[in-house]
Amino acid sequence: MKMKDLPPIFEGGSLPLADSKTPRPNAAVDFTIESSRKFSKSNRLIVLAIGAGTHVASAILKDPTIVDRIRVFGMAFKNWADGGEEYNVLNDVKAWQVMLQSDVPVVVGIGDVARAATRVLS
Repeated sequence: MKMKDLPPIFEGGSLPLADSKTPRPNAAVDFTIESSRKFSKSNRLIVLAIGAGTHVASAILKDPTIVDRIRVFGMAFKNWADGGEEYNVLNDVKAWQVMLQSDVPVVVGIGDVARAATRVLS
């Protein structure tokens, strides 16, 4: 991508949500909420969730208005031929439930594609 300035990368939560109403605070949550304030429903911040969805769900729980300012791209299923359960969803099922029950647009992709793309970029 040959970018001069790399975007900030934050580690999300190290524990899954305790329930579907209580966010897990961390720097990724606060950064996502603060960054989203410059965006709108017609010009959304793209949030790439390549691990558990804990920080995205926590941002939604902490500031429900964020659903009008972000779009989530997440790894959340395995490819058709192999099938099976996706580790990123199993890591925090409640987080995915929060995201999918909210009004935030979510684009879901397979982990194999994201893993291949990150190998190319590194």
